[in-house]
Amino acid sequence: EQGASQQAIAEFGQSRLSPDQRVVLTDALATAEVRTHHGIKLSTVVVDTNDYLTGMSRVAEEVLELTTCDVSLLGVVHHGGGRQ
Repeated sequence: EQGASQQAIAEFGQSRLSPDQRVVLTDALATAEVRTHHGIKLSTVVVDTNDYLTGMSRVAEEVLELTTCDVSLLGVVHHGGGRQ
């Protein structure tokens, strides 16, 4: 099971997220792995960014809500010369 629709992203997350955060959210929802373990629905995803982005907790919150999971683990790999 993967992701949420582009329409859901546009309607739900658009006002809360910056354009860069929306790009990361779209990537996260497209690649999230969702599974159920002992009755708990969880998602795991790793996304790559070229630069450091602030507010990734908002992206993680959106992933959690849009995948309707109980637990979500979002890993972010930063490439480039931004803060690490």
